[in-house]
Amino acid sequence: MIKNWIVNWKTTSTGLLSIMLSVVHLVTTVKAGTANENTWAASLTGILTGVGLLVAGDAAQSSKQTQVLQDKVKEAVETGNTDVLNKPVKDETK
Repeated sequence: MIKNWIVNWKTTSTGLLSIMLSVVHLVTTVKAGTANENTWAASLTGILTGVGLLVAGDAAQSSKQTQVLQDKVKEAVETGNTDVLNKPVKDETK
């Protein structure tokens, strides 16, 4: 998972920034005494979005893997040999 964070540094940095800004926003409003239901909802949404970005990969990486899988399915359909579908998809993005 750490390797994914390094490879997809743009997505990771966006996720971390979203989490940090949401936490700072929540702490600031709670300390000021102005936190309400909307503040909690916005902050939790930002935190969950950040977590989602941390576990997600870049679209370019995912799209390359999807293309490899589509090629394998196409080959299986054309040849009738479904053994290629049982082999794991190699990560050719490295």
